[in-house]
Amino acid sequence: MPYISATMTREGTKPKCQPPAEGLTPAMRQYIEQKAAAPDALLLFRMGDFYETFYDDAITAARVLGITLTTRGKDRNGQAVPLAGIPYHALEGYLTKLVRAGFKVAISEQLEDPKLAKGVVKRDIVRIVTPGTLTDDALLERKADNYLACLHHRRDETGLACVELSTGAFWVQTVAEKELLNELVRLAPAELILAEVPIDARDPLAHAVKELTGPNPLIPSLLVTRRPAHVFDPYQADQHLRQHFGVATLEGFGFDRIDASLSAAAAIIDYLSETQKGSLNHIVKLTRREPRDFVLIDQSTWRALEIERTIRGGSASGSLLQSVDRTSTPMGARCLRRWLAAPLRDAQRIRERQQAIADLLADLHLLQAVRNEMGKLADIERITARLGVGRASPRDLLALGHTLLGVEKIAATLDRLAATTSITGEQLCPFLADRCDALRGEHDLAAFLTTSLHPSAPLVLNEGGIIADGYDAELDRLRTMGTNAQQWLADYQAREIQRSGINSLKVGYNQVFGYYIEITHAHAARIPPDYVRKQTLKNAERYITDELKKYETEILTARDRAIAREQELFEVIRQRAIERIAPLQRLAAAISEIDVTAGLAHLADERRYVRPEMVDGNVLEISEGRHPVLEQALAEKFVPNDCYLGFRVQGSGFSEGTKDKQSSFFVARGSGFGTGGSGSRSAGGETRRGEVQGSGKADTDSENLFGTETDLRSEASDLKSEISNFRSDTSNPQSEISSQQSDIPNRQSDISDRQSEISNLKSEISNPKSPISNPRSETLAILTGPNMAGKSTYIRQIALLTLLAQTGSYVPAASMRFTPADRIFARIGASDELTRGQSTFMVEMTEAANILNNASEASLVIIDELGRGTSTFDGLALAWAIAEQLVVSVGCRTLFATHYHELTELEKYMNGVVNYNVAVREWQDEVVFLHRIVRGKTDRSYGVHVAKLAGVGPEVVARSREILAELEANFSATRRAPRRTARRNRRDDQLLLFADPADEVIKEIRQLDPHKLTPIDALQAIEKWRKRLEE
Repeated sequence: MPYISATMTREGTKPKCQPPAEGLTPAMRQYIEQKAAAPDALLLFRMGDFYETFYDDAITAARVLGITLTTRGKDRNGQAVPLAGIPYHALEGYLTKLVRAGFKVAISEQLEDPKLAKGVVKRDIVRIVTPGTLTDDALLERKADNYLACLHHRRDETGLACVELSTGAFWVQTVAEKELLNELVRLAPAELILAEVPIDARDPLAHAVKELTGPNPLIPSLLVTRRPAHVFDPYQADQHLRQHFGVATLEGFGFDRIDASLSAAAAIIDYLSETQKGSLNHIVKLTRREPRDFVLIDQSTWRALEIERTIRGGSASGSLLQSVDRTSTPMGARCLRRWLAAPLRDAQRIRERQQAIADLLADLHLLQAVRNEMGKLADIERITARLGVGRASPRDLLALGHTLLGVEKIAATLDRLAATTSITGEQLCPFLADRCDALRGEHDLAAFLTTSLHPSAPLVLNEGGIIADGYDAELDRLRTMGTNAQQWLADYQAREIQRSGINSLKVGYNQVFGYYIEITHAHAARIPPDYVRKQTLKNAERYITDELKKYETEILTARDRAIAREQELFEVIRQRAIERIAPLQRLAAAISEIDVTAGLAHLADERRYVRPEMVDGNVLEISEGRHPVLEQALAEKFVPNDCYLGFRVQGSGFSEGTKDKQSSFFVARGSGFGTGGSGSRSAGGETRRGEVQGSGKADTDSENLFGTETDLRSEASDLKSEISNFRSDTSNPQSEISSQQSDIPNRQSDISDRQSEISNLKSEISNPKSPISNPRSETLAILTGPNMAGKSTYIRQIALLTLLAQTGSYVPAASMRFTPADRIFARIGASDELTRGQSTFMVEMTEAANILNNASEASLVIIDELGRGTSTFDGLALAWAIAEQLVVSVGCRTLFATHYHELTELEKYMNGVVNYNVAVREWQDEVVFLHRIVRGKTDRSYGVHVAKLAGVGPEVVARSREILAELEANFSATRRAPRRTARRNRRDDQLLLFADPADEVIKEIRQLDPHKLTPIDALQAIEKWRKRLEE
């Protein structure tokens, strides 16, 4: 946490400068009292034209703001009082610096005119500005939300409340302990409120606080604020929330009990009431957010996919958000970020957004007209928030009025779009129609604001020029006096020149002496007797007359009275706008979502995006997909690629022996849909379960995939039977010992031959030749290929296209069919987290454990280079086991990029695994990366070639090629993953990932000395080996 207090540092040490308890001036006593009311804030104390800081605050302000540190008198102890000040008109710039440095800032204003004050001027803190409570545009990022969050744990639940004060959005949710950090990283709040209680290591929040605020924090700029424990009390929380919303019960918001999340919400309201020192009229609704409605994205996936910022440099440029943002308003940009952070799981809501984009694409001319009008709108979401806290300026309300007029033009354009014949039924889809309705109804307010406010309305209230001419008769009269003053003074000066005969006589004004007549010393003898000396200068004298003094009084009071009248009128105007806060918030939300969909429609037209199709089951099928970020960043054409994950069947589905016994078959994929085929129809497409009859129905997890009477099943049964019947030829070993003793060497040879046969038979059973070319669910794709060929880019691309599709966006592809995912996991790259005591390998394994523990069948997982941070065998073993677990136990759609080429053997032995590789071409000792993903495996990574491209010296490259050739010659056979090859090719130390009983049998046979065996020993050994092989 940053240093945020001038009275106590974060370590709890005493401050450098402490004000004395006695001997203070009245103004300094006022300062000390107000400082005590905001001890954790830097106090800006208004004194005339400056905001002053004293003591430790002055030292801090001088250091952070780069202003001069001086002193002001001495205290009772004789010590100089540190002082640093800033001009009142420069407050905005300095305030921005302080807040961005992580400080809370209390602003104390003068509440009365110093000229009229009796004694010390009345002052008070009018607001406390903190990183999470910003409303001024100068302090906020235009395209980013600025959240204030609060966490509270009670009993067995953790509640999260979140407010965006600059827009009025306010929601709560219950968060699982394991999802707590993921949720906060996605939200990236500027400030987090916690209860002011000792941190207990057993408290679920303790770990979160450590990760968020400790060394190498997950949210570097986060400010943590502690609040008294009593504000979280359920009884007080209920009272506080009901009082704020003005209701007798919270059941109308959908809350039937005060859980931990509502206690957190009440703590937020309490904190805002204390810091804003006024109303919160724009916080009119509290909603509950259900995590199950959205795709869950953990913190490592959020970073790995570079959704908001790049991994290297943390830049917004090069992120997914920056690449797809075609919004025209700040409101729309913030809404798009929220959509990407919380993709939808509900297919109907996704289709609604897709259809809105489709409707807008129906007429590109009208789409551009909508976007053009959007670009002229002010940020009414934040203007409405400033209305709610009583800080909307005249310029804000003028901008609001013009924006409401522009909104009417957008509604009219959408009406024209609804009448376009290219849209079915000549009406807008419900998504656009509902939001178009929200744009209407504010014409009266728009007309009122634009006619009552001056076209050049200022930001501040004390300079005049707020109200339009002709709006108020009294104001016009007072203004006329001010306007005519210049002419009157010119006429008066001319008369006095003529009367005195002094041509250099001038009439002027300054704030100290008011109006005056200035005459040089050279004309002192000609000064009229009724002139009264007012000021003596080096070369001139200044005088006043009764007539000029009288007019001065009229002019000066007229201006003051005009400004007072304008302020009075403006409050009336502002109050009328405040009464429309609720509909204005709905209008702002509608504008935001229309802007997002219009931007996505423009992106789809600009980049040739297509509408994804949603299907039941567990499918992800992309044709000619492109990376949404890289295709815009690369100068050359991006190479598109396909992807298929899910159930897939090709071919007729029947052998000759099947046709006469089974008329059709059906393979279920869930939700009542599946794939079926018949003797005359190829398998493929979507078929309802009820459309297929007979015994050919089979679920994917049933024993017989192709029915009860197929050639395939009979063949497998025969093979199993042959193994079971394998035994020695001698039924009575004792009676034939003598006659067969000499044949033992031949028996050993026979055993070896039979063992080879058994191995072949077992291989056929494990991989039967199906009449269907690929009768399995391809859920795990193993991707191999060279370094720098595009493996990581490809798997990220698939994840990003899925995320875009589930926000409702079109996607960069020729076509896409998918089943919505419940979670997206990305384990890509790794670096150590030394400050958290985690090595690179530990980080990898933690992320892998997160996937295995939380992924479901509906999840999408992408894994890149798992197991690199340890020894080769350890890494390969773990990568293999994790891949198996994802197929067998989880069943989710997975892309697994690896340089462990042994993993490609999984395709032979496990249903659900398929191999892909990145194509290359070798030409004249050079390697050309084609960046195409093709079916099959590869056993080369071309690392030496990449080293050459990276600038590694020729001597190192040449030596690497020599070593590589030697290693490949010596170890190519021994590095093959679970073998199904002849045993003579195996080294004793060969890597074995599948235990095979035949290995030990063969080993024993090779170690056997036949000349030392008796016939009975030989037969007993054979029988033992037979039993072990059967097992």
